[in-house]
Amino acid sequence: MTRYIYLDWNVIQYMKHERVVSDKFDAIKFRAFVDEFKGKYKFPASEGHLCDLASTFKSGNEEYIKEDLDFLGDISNGIMLGIQDADEKLILIKGDIKEQFKEVALDNDPEPVFSVTGESHEVNMQALPSGSLLRPLLEKNSGIIDSKLMEDFLGSIWENIDNPEFYKKFRVEIANLSDTFSKTDTILSQESSYFKRIEAFMKIGEISDLNILADKFCDIFVSFLAIDDKKLENLKLGEKIQSAYAILDFSPLFRDKINKKNKPSNMYRDIKNLIFASGAKYYVTEDDATYKKSKFILKALNVKTRVVKMDELRFALMAL
Repeated sequence: MTRYIYLDWNVIQYMKHERVVSDKFDAIKFRAFVDEFKGKYKFPASEGHLCDLASTFKSGNEEYIKEDLDFLGDISNGIMLGIQDADEKLILIKGDIKEQFKEVALDNDPEPVFSVTGESHEVNMQALPSGSLLRPLLEKNSGIIDSKLMEDFLGSIWENIDNPEFYKKFRVEIANLSDTFSKTDTILSQESSYFKRIEAFMKIGEISDLNILADKFCDIFVSFLAIDDKKLENLKLGEKIQSAYAILDFSPLFRDKINKKNKPSNMYRDIKNLIFASGAKYYVTEDDATYKKSKFILKALNVKTRVVKMDELRFALMAL
């Protein structure tokens, strides 16, 4: 496939508004760099960009949306990234960006379909904290945790994902699992095969060193997938990126602050952009959290895409 450079939405906006931040980046010079290198690289648009733009859509700002779409069309020369259904291979295609945006804007509140398979396990309800988010579902299910209960639980999380207090409580509950399971009177038998398979993920909150997290990440990944009986070798790259992003949200080294502005559902768009960036030579972002998290995930998954800042890339390629 033709080589391409994937630009994060913040980079596109900085170029459009000609932002210059001393000792950090010069978006005016970066725009000139993009124009100069269009002969060597494509700078495609994607559904990720359109989702980012759609999240800002409201009545009265149609003119600004049009300006952004025109600018995106100019940067990309009307080239978009597509995903082949069969193998999820990324492909470059000529597309109508404005028409694609209309489709994305109409479907900007995606409803995921959760499908969970796996074993059933009896939970010690007396050991389960009274405020646990799982308790209402377990009480209805006679204290049995099974695939149907997990599907309902994941659906509940999605429905409440942009409620900051709910999501913070969910994070705390996951973080406390390691301490809960270390007790003799635990909610699951520590001798069960299921407990042993998910134990590594439950301890992610205890890791405060980046190198240690990197060393243990494969085991943590496999452990996370074991929650609903998935296997790493059966996942396509997009699914691996999605899972890795979700895992890091429970790490004190990577978790983002949650508030009304920085909603957990923003992660959905971040994941989309990283998936589209995974076939690029370079992924350019000026968001520090995205930069740090994307570098970690792509390295962990052995993806060769280099994550860079604007001036970092400009200086590197202009020097060749």
